[in-house]
Amino acid sequence: MSLRFPNRRAAGEQLAEALAELNPPQPVVLALLRGGFLVAAPIAQRLRCPLDLVVAKKIAEPQHPELALGAVTPEGMPVWSHGLLQQLHLAPADLAESQQAARQLGQVQEQILRPFCPRQPLLGRSAILVDDGVATGMTLLAALRSVRARQPSQILIAVPVAPPQTLNFLAQQVDQAVALLQPRLFTSVGEYYEDFSQVSLAQIQALLGDSAQDLLTEA
Repeated sequence: MSLRFPNRRAAGEQLAEALAELNPPQPVVLALLRGGFLVAAPIAQRLRCPLDLVVAKKIAEPQHPELALGAVTPEGMPVWSHGLLQQLHLAPADLAESQQAARQLGQVQEQILRPFCPRQPLLGRSAILVDDGVATGMTLLAALRSVRARQPSQILIAVPVAPPQTLNFLAQQVDQAVALLQPRLFTSVGEYYEDFSQVSLAQIQALLGDSAQDLLTEA
């Protein structure tokens, strides 16, 4: 396997083959916005199962906008990386404005996309959480809380790339965690893609309105 993926769709196609071998019963694929959606779409196509979305936004300190110190869903409580907070000598209360901004952004994105992607029932089904990669794991952890509340029979996490330590931590929270690349000298998710262009909501809307539309209600 190459150490870099051409793009998110190609990563999703490779990940889809690995998940097909696991053959989870009654799967539903849940994409984390935004980049995770381009990875998730070919997985849902390969597994012939419904495609749903999960909105979880990172909470960052203004001086470190790319570093996820925590994450929050539109409806849930935030999760925090207490180790990183200690390193930066911060407390959750210091990030109240960032937390509120992240929650509001998630609410707006969900309002925009929900008409194109109806919420799928998860009770008794296999929920497969998909993102384009993992760094700290905060957004996946926040998404995981939201998905668990919907009572699936099992939860899987599937990503193209994740550092081993983060993957091992996430694997303890779910039934199974799959990552195609697990580099020990992890830099950033984007380093493992040839094309890691920013994904717009318009791209996701177009995908939902075209090739993935038939997946939204397929059992």
